Amino acid sequence: MAMLGEKLLVIGDEGLAQRVATLEPGYQVRLTPQERVLEVAQKEPFDLVIGSQENLSIIKALVKRYSYLGALLLGEARESPPPGCLFFPARLTDEELIAALEEALEKRRLLRENRHLQALLPLFEVNRALFSDTDLDTLPHTLLQIVWSEVRADKAALFLWEGEGPVLRAQIGGNELSPDMAMRAAEGRQPLHVSPDGTGSLLCLPLIARGKALAFLQVSRATAFSPWELAFLTILSSQAAIAMENAILLRDLSEQQQRVEYLLGQSILAQEKERRRISLELHDTVAQRFVGACHGLQALERQGSGKQGKGLKEVRDSLVLGLKELRWAIESLQPPVLEGGLVEALRRFGRAFCSETGLHFSLEVKKEPPCLSPLLEASAYRVAQEALNNVYKHAHATSVQMRVSFDGQGLTLKIGDDGQGFDPQQVLAQDGPSHLGLSGMRERAQALGGEVEVLSQPGEGTQVVLHLPVGA
Repeated sequence: MAMLGEKLLVIGDEGLAQRVATLEPGYQVRLTPQERVLEVAQKEPFDLVIGSQENLSIIKALVKRYSYLGALLLGEARESPPPGCLFFPARLTDEELIAALEEALEKRRLLRENRHLQALLPLFEVNRALFSDTDLDTLPHTLLQIVWSEVRADKAALFLWEGEGPVLRAQIGGNELSPDMAMRAAEGRQPLHVSPDGTGSLLCLPLIARGKALAFLQVSRATAFSPWELAFLTILSSQAAIAMENAILLRDLSEQQQRVEYLLGQSILAQEKERRRISLELHDTVAQRFVGACHGLQALERQGSGKQGKGLKEVRDSLVLGLKELRWAIESLQPPVLEGGLVEALRRFGRAFCSETGLHFSLEVKKEPPCLSPLLEASAYRVAQEALNNVYKHAHATSVQMRVSFDGQGLTLKIGDDGQGFDPQQVLAQDGPSHLGLSGMRERAQALGGEVEVLSQPGEGTQVVLHLPVGA
């Protein structure tokens, strides 16, 4: 059964052409003398060429030039046919002729599908190579290596559009290629193919994504590119444009992330400077006044007697306690000293906390984290500091347990106490110091891509859990 519109080229045999057209009207049959076969085939695509043994040389030339073309030779086979060509006897019945035509066309379809599958295999490998490379510095070299190996180019270059024009980012073979052709391709937004002497080829393909030319692939070779190679390079350029867009987006995202991290670091540095200024000011003013008042009350206490002396002692004790709390607040405002790493700093702080408050403190380390960024260490330290301050001020606890763990992807810090507990949602809904403390811990963690969980219920103690990604 003929497929609709299949085109057959019959060489020089008018009777055979009429017979084929009569037997199977579904075919489009064209009769051409042998001397015009190449000219006709160049202007019009055909599915099958039919000729005799006398036409073998011209049929070989056709099949070599047009690999998609099937061939049927009628007559005695005196030499081996070209690939995809079938030989049949010159005299065939109508049924045998129809069967021969269908067999020749079917073989041509199978060969064409096989070639298409073979052509797709390198494209699968190409896509895998392209999309596995997301680094804008190495992707151009990956692309040119593919071009070099698949089409045997003499020279290949990639120009990335930066600012007002193309900039050479990678090149293989020969002297440096000029960006002039890339500029012309940018103006027309179309591929340019130049063959100066009819044999060599110079090709420039724009890599266009979302309507924007991102880069230009320029390839040259001393011999002409085949139709398959041109098709391959065209498909490659469209795939490379997507990979290039992904690489550019990742670069821009990385630069934005670095900028955010820099600004965040500057913000935290400014906060630490302000905290230090406030702590020094409190130490030099309010704390000194507290000390002076305590000494004055102590002197008055010695001079007084009875109830007056007792009352003065109570006032002095209250001031001493206030001074102690003030000094603790001043110490907390000072920038953290993180020599020896985060764990050692937390251990020192825990000991100082235990000494000042009388609470029992323990630190457990599970797989000590490696060298972390100063920003992450400082933030984790401040969260621990705020959590311990909350324990001292609000929990009415007798002991605090701190656990540090690292799983290769992130840092986890847990601070638990055996105090009275509370309702986190209720505290967060109120305006007050506790609300500010919990919110501040969460804001610090979120700024570094982490999170803080506060697990507590009235009467069951509290646990603060900090998670920070290792890349913070």
